Amino acid sequence: METDPYDTRHSSSPLGRTARGAGGWLRRHPLGALQILLLILVLIVIAQNLETTSIDVLFWTLASLPKLVLILISMVVGALVWEGLRRKLLKPDRARGATVTSRTHP
Repeated sequence: METDPYDTRHSSSPLGRTARGAGGWLRRHPLGALQILLLILVLIVIAQNLETTSIDVLFWTLASLPKLVLILISMVVGALVWEGLRRKLLKPDRARGATVTSRTHP
């Protein structure tokens, strides 16, 4: 019976041991792998948006700001507006002092 040179189950070489353990870290740390992938994607976005640009808002001109700074400012302003609207419009009963139990039980 001839042995298969590609059979890594009985191989005692370092290459065979490495091939059997390949992907073990990924199976043990799937969330860590996803975090590394997201970090790489964020770094790519940062690298692509470092050039400076200017923006005109009504009669103001914001000159020579990096695109990344403008993106971050837009995200923060959007988050603040969203939170303000959420507190103002989506939860009006709490502002008037009503509770959940008083609405459900007359």
